[in-house]
Amino acid sequence: MIAQFYQPGPTRLSGALHGHFVDLYSAFKLGIRNLFVVYKEKKCPLEYKAGDDDLVEYMEALNNLLCLDAKKYQSKKWWSYGVVELLLPMHIGYTSEFSGGAQTAGWLSHK
Repeated sequence: MIAQFYQPGPTRLSGALHGHFVDLYSAFKLGIRNLFVVYKEKKCPLEYKAGDDDLVEYMEALNNLLCLDAKKYQSKKWWSYGVVELLLPMHIGYTSEFSGGAQTAGWLSHK
């Protein structure tokens, strides 16, 4: 995902790149949480369906929130609709295992 964002020039250490991604994803999750707190109807979708109007509206609202406060959500240069569009399906895929009733006694014993 991030290979397309590499710039020509001196290469960065993988640790620095990892640190930036951790900061980016932490700010992204904070944005999802705060968007729901401010607008109760803006709940993070449980499924990613490309082209869905509600999903597009959610991603636009999330992107606007992330670009709003650079101190809370990191640099405004980090955020664009394309970045939100790349992160949201991965976030939904990661959290789907832990939401929607997936954590049953059988699931826990399997883990």
